[in-house]
Amino acid sequence: MSYSTLKASSADWIINKRINILLQTGAKRQADLADIPLLLDLVANPEDKKVIELLSFPQEMGRPFLMPPGTPRGMVTVIRVAFDATLKDPLFLADAGKALLEVDPLTGDEMEQNLKRAYAAPKALVQKAAEYSGTGTQ
Repeated sequence: MSYSTLKASSADWIINKRINILLQTGAKRQADLADIPLLLDLVANPEDKKVIELLSFPQEMGRPFLMPPGTPRGMVTVIRVAFDATLKDPLFLADAGKALLEVDPLTGDEMEQNLKRAYAAPKALVQKAAEYSGTGTQ
C-alpha cells in the first residue's frame, strides 16, 4: 500500500501513531516523511541500486494517464497543458484535500523520460529485477 493511500484510507493510523514506517521506496522522500530513509540510501552496491530504481519505477509513475504510440505531438501537448492546469487548480486541490488525497504529480515530460529510462534498461538488469521481485525464473 502506498503512503498516500494509507493517509487517505487510514489517516487515524498516522495521526494516532499506530504505525511505524521504517523506510521508503522510490526515488524521493515523501514530504511528511523527511526523517525516514529511502531504501536507495541504504544500498551501497551501484548495480543493486539500479535494480531497486527499476523496481521502483511503477511507484514513481503512480497512476499515470497514457496515450497510445503515434498520438500526434500537438494533441499530447494540449492534453499535458490541460492536465497540468487541472493539477494546479485551487478548486481541484481543495477537493483533493477534503478527500485526503495527495497531489504530487510528475509532468508529462518527466513521465516520458521515466518510461524511456525504464524501457532502455539492459536485459540483464531487467532479469535481475525480476528475480528480486519473485517474478523471474529461479
